[in-house]
Amino acid sequence: MIRSLQIKLVLSLALLVLMLLAAAVMSMMEFRNMGDSVKGVLNNNFSSIEAAKRMMESLEREDSGLLLWIIGEREEGSQTILASHAIISIVAAILFALLLYYFIRIYFFRPVKHLTESIRDYYPEKGRLDGGIVSRDEFKKLEEEMNNLISRLLWRREQPKD
Repeated sequence: MIRSLQIKLVLSLALLVLMLLAAAVMSMMEFRNMGDSVKGVLNNNFSSIEAAKRMMESLEREDSGLLLWIIGEREEGSQTILASHAIISIVAAILFALLLYYFIRIYFFRPVKHLTESIRDYYPEKGRLDGGIVSRDEFKKLEEEMNNLISRLLWRREQPKD
């Protein structure tokens, strides 16, 4: 057993410094993760803006193709319209894919991640899982059923054994 007060103070301060260093390292890792997330959002937004810009250009070309077709240059107008339709279809497909990815991430991957984390962080003293799921869908129902199961198991554990 350490008897010197000075040694106890030095050791406790050293422990405090180690805890501060660990907190600093964890903060830097979280900032890096947050920076990666922000970078991903910015890249997705930039690609969405570029796709919207290409779609606008295609719509303008389609307008000019219609005008050419109306004033009598039917062949050139038809080619312009067909070319712009292809570009509009591609851009619309890209935008749809980005939106689909976004909604799948929000409504599927995030709830699964929250449930997994709440199961990992579960302690019997809590008596409940808190998955942080706010939607009223199958994932919320799964969270409620898991909490019902926990309640039944805790109740069963507290019952006297025959």
